[in-house]
Amino acid sequence: MSPPTLRSVRRAIPRHLFVPNDRLAASFLARVVLLLTLCSAASYATWEAQLWWLYPLNWIATGTVLFGLFEVAHNCGHHAKVELHILEVDEGIDMDEDKIDIAIQVLPPSKWELQGVRSSRALTRKSLGQLPLLLCVSPQYLERHGPIQHPSQLQNHRCIVQGANPSARFVRFRHGDGTELEVEVSMGIFTTSVAFCKRAALEGIGPAGLTRADCQRLLDRGELVHILQDWETERVRCVAAFVEGPRPPRRIRAFLDLFDELFTLS
Repeated sequence: MSPPTLRSVRRAIPRHLFVPNDRLAASFLARVVLLLTLCSAASYATWEAQLWWLYPLNWIATGTVLFGLFEVAHNCGHHAKVELHILEVDEGIDMDEDKIDIAIQVLPPSKWELQGVRSSRALTRKSLGQLPLLLCVSPQYLERHGPIQHPSQLQNHRCIVQGANPSARFVRFRHGDGTELEVEVSMGIFTTSVAFCKRAALEGIGPAGLTRADCQRLLDRGELVHILQDWETERVRCVAAFVEGPRPPRRIRAFLDLFDELFTLS
């Protein structure tokens, strides 16, 4: 059995302990003081009973318990003080000028290579995983043009295509029963901006492919409708870039671990 890693220990700690809470912190402090009192009482009883062979065991138990509590509290305290600043942009960035630790890019399935991220130092890239694209339209669009029940119908609709290759008009679909299909979509608008792609879909211009993170709230509010739910399109790639070398500092490793957990859950 391999020894536990820092990541496995951190995952075992309940998430609410990483959130600042004065009342909860005071209650845990009281428990630690009570535990220390009990350990001291046990040490005194062992001394009075002249059970010398138990005394070193009590030292070891007391030190192990208290040091473990301190380490857990120490790490939780540091994580609770971390401030995460997220800057969402569609244009290029300079990681040195903008003082950015890590850049996350979602690359469309048109084989768009990592670009637009600049730094005077060498960039280290890490693949985080893949995300499915959901085809979404506004309810008003469906009222005007009727339901879209098969991928081949996209040839008759002005689609909003996001990517870096305007000639990439073919989209691969895969049905839940294993059927695969390649469709040449009719391109109404081509853009490299996620925000513009989402806005165009909301305005009822046509169907658009969005990640769940970009459209889930709009789907929940009924502002967009997920079509062709039995068909899955090519997934987009999520790539991280950072400038600290192959062994990044702890703050970046913690952020990458968080993304690994999110992709595992999804």
